[in-house]
Amino acid sequence: VMEWYGVEPSSSVVADLFGENETVYYGTSDEWRLNLDDNGLRGIVPDGFWEACHHFSEISMRGAELGGSVLSDHLWHDGLRRVCFRDTGIKGKLTDAIANAPGLETVDFQSCMLSGSLPENLGSLSGLTELKLGANVGLSGILPDSFYDLSSLEWFSIGCTRIGGVLSREIGRLKNLRYFCISFCEFEGRIPEELGMIPGIGVLCEGNYFTELPEFIRY
Repeated sequence: VMEWYGVEPSSSVVADLFGENETVYYGTSDEWRLNLDDNGLRGIVPDGFWEACHHFSEISMRGAELGGSVLSDHLWHDGLRRVCFRDTGIKGKLTDAIANAPGLETVDFQSCMLSGSLPENLGSLSGLTELKLGANVGLSGILPDSFYDLSSLEWFSIGCTRIGGVLSREIGRLKNLRYFCISFCEFEGRIPEELGMIPGIGVLCEGNYFTELPEFIRY
């Protein structure tokens, strides 16, 4: 398996063996990565691929040309930690099946063709640190109430989508946020003061329908 292109054990190390640097797997972990980034992969993802996803804790296919492929709920499984389909053109919806991967840390579908709304149970992903969904113009609706339960979230990007509504003051609960991008969405009303009370946060919010700016903007 170590010779299969793109398949890597998460517990591998590079060791000096008889003067040669070799990747060594000690067999101490069942977590494997699938890394097929930027290698010219293109076509329609077959059903069998989604069924095989349960073998991997990390799946990354950034830059593959997967237009016409539809995201499957089979992607989400208990051992999944990180997933990246950035710039692939994959379509489909994020459904409540995402909760089948409670250990998720990173979700990156930036610049794809996702549609629908964010799942209501999104907040159940207590360890999620990065959620990148920008430039999916088919995404719409509002942030679910459970979004404000994502206490580990550090990076949130939904710019250039049709997600909108009113930002809740509950956003102040996300104390770990460092990057918050909702540019060119459909938010309205007032930007909550609580957003500016999160230490060290960077906020991008142009291109919405906000009617009132909070005091923290001055500073």
